[in-house]
Amino acid sequence: MTDDKHDRSEAREKQELPRAMVLRPARLHSDGGSAGCEILNISAEGLKVRIAADFGTVGRLTLAVDACGEYPCEMVWRDGDTLGLEYPEQNAETRALYDALLADSEGAAGARKATRVQVLWTGSLHAGERSSACQVLNVSLSGAKVHVANPSDISSPVTLKIDRFGEFSCEIAWREGDYLGLRFLVDRETIAESIGQGVPQILRDLE
Repeated sequence: MTDDKHDRSEAREKQELPRAMVLRPARLHSDGGSAGCEILNISAEGLKVRIAADFGTVGRLTLAVDACGEYPCEMVWRDGDTLGLEYPEQNAETRALYDALLADSEGAAGARKATRVQVLWTGSLHAGERSSACQVLNVSLSGAKVHVANPSDISSPVTLKIDRFGEFSCEIAWREGDYLGLRFLVDRETIAESIGQGVPQILRDLE
């Protein structure tokens, strides 16, 4: 392929694969260790992720996505806990990852009626006598997504304590690695009165 044809091919690929928002847990590995992260958006060239722990980007980076595979990446920018990653090479595997994450995101959006807002709040989960610190990654009137270390022995029902807003009774709707999807066991009006002051976007679901 000539350089001109290669450039046109790359431009066409970028048009076909515009940047799309996704919310998918993953894990980022480097020569200095590994950390849980959340993929925030994806394009033909790479991804934007938010790391869920202090993470030193030393040496080579590999993004591991459950049910998809592992993908070499290079960090092109960092802003606090948010990283911009690019693939060293775009190929059929990176295209398949884009398609898979986009399909998951569209499927989840279709199944979910409540407006979900990205946040980064500190809190804790309480189940029986166990208490674990957690990070709240997104919320809606119906539930929340949290990151918590070693959640395998946490079972429903649980109490989610959010430092800014109080306590909420929940059940665990799904698990994926160190991430839990929580369903609130209190009515939407109660959630709106408390959390709604911090994320007014969710109040539109009461209209």
